Amino acid sequence: MPALALFFYWSSSKVLKRWDRFFLAALFFSFGGDTLLLFVEQSQQSDLLFALGLGSFLIAHLCYILAFWSYPQRGIRLHPWIVVLLLLVSGALLFFIWPGIPNALRVPVLIYALTISFMGIFAYSMLDKVGTSIGMLFVYGAFLFILSDSLIAINKFKLEYAIWQPRLSIMLTYLLGQFLIILAAIKAHFLDTSTVSTSPN
Repeated sequence: MPALALFFYWSSSKVLKRWDRFFLAALFFSFGGDTLLLFVEQSQQSDLLFALGLGSFLIAHLCYILAFWSYPQRGIRLHPWIVVLLLLVSGALLFFIWPGIPNALRVPVLIYALTISFMGIFAYSMLDKVGTSIGMLFVYGAFLFILSDSLIAINKFKLEYAIWQPRLSIMLTYLLGQFLIILAAIKAHFLDTSTVSTSPN
């Protein structure tokens, strides 16, 4: 994440706009979440570290939401079908893993699931702001991030279901997702908003 933050900073000509700062903040809190989750399996306070890591990623997703909302002007247009789809997927995943979630983590996991769903919803709204070519990078990146977090949840709370190479699967989807979001953010940084299509088609 620090390397990706530097890549974003230098690629943006070191001139940060309002929404750029939210992207950098998202990478910062993602790095905090990465660091905390590294020690979950080795610690006797694994639930506490997991909750703290979850909180750091929660802030990262809120930063992404703020970045999408504030680019280039405040506001987004919600697409009802994507809202329903992501909330249904999130609800299905929660129903699937719910029995395995410790009571102390159920509320934090529920809040996190809703937040990351809205991160995906807001990412999709970027199609209206930056057009298809850049917007789909945001969409692919956000959905890969959601997939990575879903794999983490299944791997931790549904132990009877084996994920193929869980560490590799989780990290590949996570890193590729973050890279695509930041790549799209770099392209959006230099986009002339006066030429942006207002349609995802």
